[in-house]
Amino acid sequence: MLILLFTLIVIYQKIGSAEPGEIKGVFLLTRLPFSVYLGWITVATIANTTAFLVNVKWDRFGLSESIWTIIMIAAAVLITCLVIYSKKD
Repeated sequence: MLILLFTLIVIYQKIGSAEPGEIKGVFLLTRLPFSVYLGWITVATIANTTAFLVNVKWDRFGLSESIWTIIMIAAAVLITCLVIYSKKD
């Protein structure tokens, strides 16, 4: 999954952000699918990493499960906000 995430990040960066005068069909057929898939895989990677850490009985730096859940959700929201702000996507 990490290799897939890395590959999608590279593809997403190469596609670039939308140009003001870009044809809508180009956006819908190229950028939108990769953008949605990258978002999906990013959240899935965070969830799978958390599931793996729970499976190996990681102690979460002594934090409660509720606090750790809030931290992981905040990480996903932060990544989303950074992409929205930097790529206008």
